[in-house]
Amino acid sequence: MSTLSRRNLLVTAASVAIGNSQDPPLPTTRSKYYGKGGAEPMPIKSKAWKSAPSTIYEYEWNGKVHRPELATKVSALWNQQNFYLLFECKYLTLHWEEKPDYTTDQPLYNRDCVEFFIANDPSDMLHYREFEIGPQGDWFDALIAWNNGRIKVDQAWNSGVKIAAAIDKEKKEWRVSVAVSVSQLGGKLAKGDRWRINFYRIETPERNTRKSQFLAWSPTLTPRANFHVPQRFGWIEFI
Repeated sequence: MSTLSRRNLLVTAASVAIGNSQDPPLPTTRSKYYGKGGAEPMPIKSKAWKSAPSTIYEYEWNGKVHRPELATKVSALWNQQNFYLLFECKYLTLHWEEKPDYTTDQPLYNRDCVEFFIANDPSDMLHYREFEIGPQGDWFDALIAWNNGRIKVDQAWNSGVKIAAAIDKEKKEWRVSVAVSVSQLGGKLAKGDRWRINFYRIETPERNTRKSQFLAWSPTLTPRANFHVPQRFGWIEFI
């Protein structure tokens, strides 16, 4: 999300800058076709994940600070109806709600979570979808729109995202498997399509024992932690 609160982000003027030719190249990952998947999330231990393309990110949002202790692996599968992701997250501490609410959007950007922002139309980076998933499977989703340098977050939108979650305290790793209907991501999906995407991770200590960590797959290159930098979204290819 951002070091800004959700409320402040809504009223703070900002601009979607044009990428600089000297910026680091945008990364690319892939999603493999898997025709057997349904509307439910793929089981976390499914054999299908073993052949799924994956990528690992372990640098802070600016690309300068290495955090291997928080290494986050994300794998991707797809079919014409659904898009699937598996996040595998190393952790130092866990910060969550004792009684999570699974019925509506949660302020996960204030706690531990993974995030992915996805734009199905690479020619329109002013509109994209935001997803946040917590270690217990609680979630936040929203439609994002930029207009005249201001950002609008449509939190009333409900993607119907489905999630399976598991925590391994011995290995200090939490995992979430996510399924989203392609119809909620912009409609059709076919082999050879390329969408824009970025993956993020937040680990927030519960009692301010250390600073929160903000990781990004494609570095946003901002002075302060900020994930809403669509010109820095990488690419995902559907194979």
